[in-house]
Amino acid sequence: MGAISAFERSLGALRRNPVLLVAGFVVAIGAAIVTTAWQIPFIGWLAGFLVASVVFFVEPFLAGGFLGMADEAVEGETKLNRFVSAGTEFYVSLLGARLLTLGITVAYWVAVFVVMVVALLVLGIGADLVESGAEADAEAAAAGMGLLTLVGFFGLLFVAALLYYGVGLFVQFHPAAIVVDGYSLIDAIRESVRTVRSEPLTALGYSAVVWTVGIVIGGIPTLYITATGTFTQVMVLAEPEIGLAAVLLNLAIFFGLFVVIHTFVQAFVRTYHITTYRELRTSD
Repeated sequence: MGAISAFERSLGALRRNPVLLVAGFVVAIGAAIVTTAWQIPFIGWLAGFLVASVVFFVEPFLAGGFLGMADEAVEGETKLNRFVSAGTEFYVSLLGARLLTLGITVAYWVAVFVVMVVALLVLGIGADLVESGAEADAEAAAAGMGLLTLVGFFGLLFVAALLYYGVGLFVQFHPAAIVVDGYSLIDAIRESVRTVRSEPLTALGYSAVVWTVGIVIGGIPTLYITATGTFTQVMVLAEPEIGLAAVLLNLAIFFGLFVVIHTFVQAFVRTYHITTYRELRTSD
């Protein structure tokens, strides 16, 4: 299976080029800054939004730099100067991809929200009409209509999410297509769709591995901050000075834990992105 072969090639590239961990460290710091900002008690929503807005325009450089290094590492050796050159070379295309993805995502979920609201209004009108009917049957009919509304709501949400991630499965390799083959944004999306259509099982295997690594290993810092965050917030309210010190210490531990774990996660996942795309391309 292509996903397994790509997995092995990724590990080989990392063993030959431990410098990829340095690049992974840089990428992990960027992600850690954003994630830590979201965890600041009481103002995390504002701090996270502001920091994420800045990092949004930095991340294409980081992604291009690492993918460029990973592409070299798969074939042989790479150096850190490739990080800067690739990040600069592919910045515009990768930024355009992020802006396009953001725009489509927002438009899609706004449309889903509108459809769900309209559907709920229609069901609500139907429920009112039922309740205005015979009193003996109105209560049972209203209960049935309520159940139908609940099932319809979650059913529509499930279908919308399935469609969203289904499309994502086919276009997910456009960053690799930009960096490896130098495609323009639109051509990279087409190439991603074409290669995934040729080997859908490989793409599914890749996605399963990435999700597993991201959730099981990459989720460890999230588990930590979830377990300790509420306690430190309570301390801030009860004892402001001690609580503030506890919050800062907790955020520092979270930041350090996130950087250490995601240095390896980012290095592997992004290298795996390149090796899987190469597998898809050669098997086409």
